[in-house]
Amino acid sequence: MRIAFFVTYFPKLSEVFLLNQVLALLDRGHDVHLFALSDPVEANIQPGSERLLDEARAHIGRMPRGNLARLALLPDLFAGLPIRESLRCLNMVRDGTEAVSLRNLFRLDAIKGERLEFDVAHAQFGNVARQCVMLRELDRLKAPLVTSFRGNDLSKYVRHARPSVYKSVFRESAFCMPVARRWKETLLSLGCPAEKIRPLPSGIPMSKVPVRSLDGWGEGEFPRIISACRLEKYKGVHLGLEAFRLLLDRFPKARYEIFGDGPERVRLQARANRLGIGGHVTWYGATSHARVMKALAECDLHWFTTLSLEDGRTEGVPNILKETQSAGLPALAFGHPGVDEVLDGGETGVVVPEGDVRALADETAKLAADATNARLMGERARLTSRERFDLGRITDRLEQIYASAMSA
Repeated sequence: MRIAFFVTYFPKLSEVFLLNQVLALLDRGHDVHLFALSDPVEANIQPGSERLLDEARAHIGRMPRGNLARLALLPDLFAGLPIRESLRCLNMVRDGTEAVSLRNLFRLDAIKGERLEFDVAHAQFGNVARQCVMLRELDRLKAPLVTSFRGNDLSKYVRHARPSVYKSVFRESAFCMPVARRWKETLLSLGCPAEKIRPLPSGIPMSKVPVRSLDGWGEGEFPRIISACRLEKYKGVHLGLEAFRLLLDRFPKARYEIFGDGPERVRLQARANRLGIGGHVTWYGATSHARVMKALAECDLHWFTTLSLEDGRTEGVPNILKETQSAGLPALAFGHPGVDEVLDGGETGVVVPEGDVRALADETAKLAADATNARLMGERARLTSRERFDLGRITDRLEQIYASAMSA
């Protein structure tokens, strides 16, 4: 199949789930092309990205981050587009934020004015699908459309948009694929036809996930706790630091290893120092996926501390939780939406009330002191997660959805 993937940024270090799926399709002989609005210009890229980073495979636009910088490029954008297409891209009544933010214009600019013909087009987020609909209406994209909904596009994004925000996406998409089963009700409430909904989680390439042996549990600097996420407020790492401070009273040799970068990093590091735990916390920053996987074989427990914010933002189904569970690492998580689709509370980990710092520290201490229970949880987590989220099986289902979209 000739497949077009539409995303916002590429190559983005934190979106390894996207890269994994593209590489799996390439390995099966599919002709995959990736269309992105811009390059996030990050210091590192995930290994494997280079397979896409050539002009024949990846088509990366030039949309800058800031609105003022986008406005400065308007004359250049207009110069290469027919007036009719420019006006359609700026239709704020119809497209709202996608027009106001100039993403529609930059999406058209990113495809270099070509007419794209593919067997199937796959939009990786709901708001990206809105731009794909525009390309179809301008006859710039000829392909059946399928859309993945991943979390923010069904929480914060829709909360601040009009109720009919995805009306055209539901009409034009052959199938809508939420990564979490719980999003099915959200899609139905927004007007998506039930027969178009195909829940499909992101897959994990299990060959890249190490298996953590819990032999020797409790030796050395124990426990070593890992969190891996983009350092934003809704990821709740600030509460993880508070819980870790409480845990140190009972386990003075404990370590907290935090992988990821983001706008909250400086404040979080300052918070750790104020709490007096700076010497026990290691900040790895933005690292490759392989480095995070290596850490899974070295750490003892995983903390997942994502929160629901007042602006409506929530997680989809946390991929890092799938990976740590697949590694056989016992997890302790806030009861955030989507966690229950990965972690079976009491069986493969422990779930505490969202935001409850004391409960997170107390339950961690209990598990750290119970090697037998920890070992059983880790083994159940490994078997369950590898059964549910194996990338090969997910890709089988995705190919079936593509085939159905082509024949619809």
